[in-house]
Amino acid sequence: MRNSTLSFFASHDHFYQLGHDWGRDLRDDVANRNQLVRFIRSNLLGVPSDEVTDFRNGFVSAYGVNGEAAFDRAYHQARG
Repeated sequence: MRNSTLSFFASHDHFYQLGHDWGRDLRDDVANRNQLVRFIRSNLLGVPSDEVTDFRNGFVSAYGVNGEAAFDRAYHQARG
């Protein structure tokens, strides 16, 4: 049980941190929206929804104002 709990927190932290990094990089013009869409398409569409939520929460935290809308547009475009 303990190992599965540790794995959960490691996964949570990993996806949150990835989202945080992407949100910061997009906000600071280090990355652009097309790069984010490609990343989402390649790395998030096949993962459990909890991990997508962790990524989204990290993204919004770093991006700031309009972070939710920015992520949701990119995610929708990646799924399209």
